[in-house]
Amino acid sequence: MKIKNDFVTNSSSCSYIVCIPNVDKFLNEVEKVYKIPDKMKDSFYANHICLYDLEYDEFWKLHKAVSDLGYVISFDENGPDNEPRYYNIAGDKAQIEKLKKILLEKS
Repeated sequence: MKIKNDFVTNSSSCSYIVCIPNVDKFLNEVEKVYKIPDKMKDSFYANHICLYDLEYDEFWKLHKAVSDLGYVISFDENGPDNEPRYYNIAGDKAQIEKLKKILLEKS
């Protein structure tokens, strides 16, 4: 049996499922209420947006703006070694077409 003698944490991070079909429109909307750091802007064009470059308080300010605008759909809790990130389910045209099909079948 191993005994851990140093710092132990049970904290976890969340990954958020977001739907951002038009990144330019998204960035313009968010920038009206929260100034996204320039180093983060390019990352929103990826399907997996890593947010670990932001300080804790800055992450929550950004996340509140994104959530208040209705882009956050759900979240998934991760273990302590994972950093917060957004998974964009509408990251490319193929994904958008899948979403349309699913939504049209459900309605």
